[in-house]
Amino acid sequence: MSFVEIDGSYGEGGGQVLRNSTSLSALLGIPIKITKIRAGRTVPGLRQQHLFGIQLVSKLCSGDFKGGKVKSEEIEFIPKNLNSKGEYKSFVQSAGFFFKKKKKKFFNCF
Repeated sequence: MSFVEIDGSYGEGGGQVLRNSTSLSALLGIPIKITKIRAGRTVPGLRQQHLFGIQLVSKLCSGDFKGGKVKSEEIEFIPKNLNSKGEYKSFVQSAGFFFKKKKKKFFNCF
C-alpha cells in the first residue's frame, strides 16, 4: 500500500498537522503516514486530545489507525468508507485553548 508521508514537525509542529491530515485523508480516501509528531515540543508525540480526535475520525470512515497511543511519534491512518450518517461524540480531557480548566468536557464533533 502506498502512503502519503507527512512531516508532523512542519510549521509550528503541533496538533494542527494531525487534525488537518487525518481529516483530509478520511475525506479523500488517501492513506497517510505521519512522522516526527510534535517533534519540536517539550513533550513530543501524541497527546490524549490528539489521540481522541484521530480515533473519532477513524470511526467516521471505518479506518485503520496504527500507532495510536499517547507519546507515539509516528502513525499510519488508512481510511475506508466515509459514513456521513449518525452522531459522533468524544470526551476530551484537555485540548489547550478550548479547555482552560482541567475538567472533563463533552465535545460534540461534526
